[in-house]
Formats: sequence, C-alpha cells, structure tokens
Amino acid sequence: MRRTVLLSDLHMGAGGKHEQFRADAALAALLEDFAADPCVAEVVLLGDTFDLGGGHPSASAEPPAPDRLYDVLRAHADVVASLRELVRQGTRIHVVQGNHDVELAGVTVRSALLRVLADGDATSVRFHPWLHHVPGVLLAEHGNQHHDINAFDTVLTPLASDDRVADEPFGGQLSRLRHEHRGAHLLPRATQAAAREALRRSGPRRWRRRREYRQHALPRYAADVQLPRDVVLDLDRLGQRHPAAVVARLLSQAARRGRYPGYLVAAAHDVRQALGDAAPPFLVMGHSHAADARLLDSHDHASPMTYLNTGTWSLRGPRPGDTTLPPVTSTWVEVDVVDGSVAACARVLHLAGDGAHTVLAEADTRGRVERLSRQSLPAAVTADYVT
Repeated sequence: MRRTVLLSDLHMGAGGKHEQFRADAALAALLEDFAADPCVAEVVLLGDTFDLGGGHPSASAEPPAPDRLYDVLRAHADVVASLRELVRQGTRIHVVQGNHDVELAGVTVRSALLRVLADGDATSVRFHPWLHHVPGVLLAEHGNQHHDINAFDTVLTPLASDDRVADEPFGGQLSRLRHEHRGAHLLPRATQAAAREALRRSGPRRWRRRREYRQHALPRYAADVQLPRDVVLDLDRLGQRHPAAVVARLLSQAARRGRYPGYLVAAAHDVRQALGDAAPPFLVMGHSHAADARLLDSHDHASPMTYLNTGTWSLRGPRPGDTTLPPVTSTWVEVDVVDGSVAACARVLHLAGDGAHTVLAEADTRGRVERLSRQSLPAAVTADYVT
C-alpha cells in the first residue's frame, strides 16, 4: 500500500505580529511521523503553504520573491528540517501553488525552494502550477481558481518577466488595501479598485491573452496532466466570471455580513461534471480553510467521486457553517493506493493538542462517506481551534 498525504493553507509567513502560522512544533512532529512511516510515498503541499505576499505594505516595497521565501523558511526552520527529512527518507514532495504563494510559478523561487528542501534534486520535489492528477486515484488543486476574486486569468503563467504577478486577482488587491487603510478610507479605495478590475477584465488585451492561452497553453497542459483537452478547457472556463457577476456576489455577501457560503463545494460539483468519465474517485482542494468530505453529484456517470478538503493550519480557521465536519484546524487528507494505481480509501484527519490523530471522515471508492459527528470531539479541542 502507498499513501499520499495532502496538506494545504499552512500560510507560513516571515514571522511578526501578522504571522498566521503558529503550529511549528506540531507540524514538524507530524511530518517526522510521515517520514518514519514506510507507507507514506508522497506529501502534497496543496497551495498557500507560504504567505509570500503578506506583511508588505505595497507591491513596490516588496523585496524579490526568493528573498521573501528565504525569510519564511528561516522563520519556520523546524518545519523545513522535517520536510528535508522526508526527502532524505525517499518521500516525494509535490508543491502546488496557491494564490498566496503564486510566486512559486517563477523559476528563481522554485530553484530556491528546491535547494533548501532537496539540495537541488529535481526528482525529489515536483512543482504544479494548477492540477495534480493521479489517474484512477485523485485530482487535487488548491481551489482558488473557483473563487471569483482569487482566480488568475492564466494560472499556468501568472507572472511577468520580473517574477511579479502579471494580473493580480481582485482578492490580492483587496488584501493589500485592508492592510493599508481602515474604516471609512477603505470603501472608496476598494470601489476604485473594483472599477479598475472590471475595466481590465473587459478590455481587449485581457481577451487576447485569454484566447491565446486557451488555444495553446491549455492543450499542452492537458497532455502533461493526463486529462482530455476538452476537460481542461472546461475546468478553466469554470474559474472565469464576468465582472458584473463578481460585483453582484460581493454585494450579496456584504448584505448578509458573512462569507459567501458554499462556493467551493458548489465548484466541486461543477468540476465533477466537467470531468465526466475521466473523474478519479477523489477530488481534493484547500483554499476555503474548511476541512470537509462530501459525495458529489454523479448524474449520468456511474463512478462516484468524493470531495475532500484539507482545511488549514493557520489561525484563520473555518466557520462552523462552512463544513459538515467539526470546525477545527490542523487537518490533512490521506489517500491510500493499492496495487500501485488503484485508490482504496481516503481520510480527513485532525491533529489534536495532545498529538493524537483523529479521523474526521473516511470515504471509499464506492462513494460511501462516514463522518465523525461534531459532538465526538471534546469541547475544549474544538474551542482551541476555531477562530
């Protein structure tokens, strides 16, 4: 049996008061457990592993992306040491970029991380700009491409020649504005930014770039990830929203004074339909910070597919209404494979404060999903992790 472990949304930053990741000792110990487990063949860091854009007040003030990465790695030396131990033990690490570490698309940043984790051995650490597909087993992506304000126009090529984000999603602009402005000063600047974003997304330059991207880059990528060309084009189309639709959604969210509910779960159902008969038994995402497990609608397709979310290790945990599982952090997903290529089962797990591994949900290839009830975790554990 071979086991794939998937973690996301660590949000490791460079330290300081804005640091969102404070679980160094716990995660380092968990990674050491994986390194000692002969069943663990792969560890997938499913996006937003690093916060490479946080803590810098403006784009012009940001140091080069490799320097920001080195700052993060120095701030979390114990976790880095455990990742290096995984590589030494022969475990392959897959790094999928998210919206907070999209700079991993750049060659210089990848090379820097590769030197630190694997002494430059490119066979031990693999990078994925969007999808990590293991045919017959799982399809994994960070999930930001299904969040209208965090989706990149061309997620395979999001950077300009200087390794800065070429067309920053609106969510990144909003985060920077929140960092720079407060109260009444924020709204007019956010409104101006929204108007500029609507103009950009409606402009001819953007449409030309998108057309060339869909005609050339995506078909080549489909062959790389072993998915049908039409499926990859459909998945790309799912992540695109007209500016008017984005504005309408934001206004609706503001009126309800809460996060837009269910966007990633709804997207997972759409992904399952786009995959058709190419769907593996498990679809794994992060991004929402809400660990979860749900059977997806199959309609005319005989093979069931289960959506699993890895959750988060950051201080920004899930709201109880965003998941069918206990709303905790320090979670991850494991997928077991038998006979080399056939998925057997998958689990969502939680690391408790005492180091115990609790299975929150388990799913098999027949579409059976068993969940731990919310009442099954001690109240103190839940209170410690919900933010």
